[in-house]
Amino acid sequence: MVQTFTDLSEPRFQPQSNDPKDFPHGLVKPPEHIVAQVAAERTQVLPEFFNDTYAKILLDDRTLRFFYQGFNVAYRSVPGGIEVVAVGDDEIEAVFRDMSQEEMLRFTVVGQ
Repeated sequence: MVQTFTDLSEPRFQPQSNDPKDFPHGLVKPPEHIVAQVAAERTQVLPEFFNDTYAKILLDDRTLRFFYQGFNVAYRSVPGGIEVVAVGDDEIEAVFRDMSQEEMLRFTVVGQ
């Protein structure tokens, strides 16, 4: 039987605000418990399958889910975390409106 644990203290479950402007922007570092979780998982998998690149992908994905569940997010992966430039469709549209196509290609837009 599979059990699912939901951490209700995660920002996405806090009712203070659903306004995308209130979510973290700029450099967002992965929470320590996510870093520890990925490190623990890494010890259980052969290094050729769980390399630094894969660990970074997991850290970025889990950080995005932790903070932005339910919102579209424009970000890029950077050393130390993710750089979030826009949260929510209106912000994303406004930020990308003034960017060249070359600049836009530096970012990823995901729906959490």
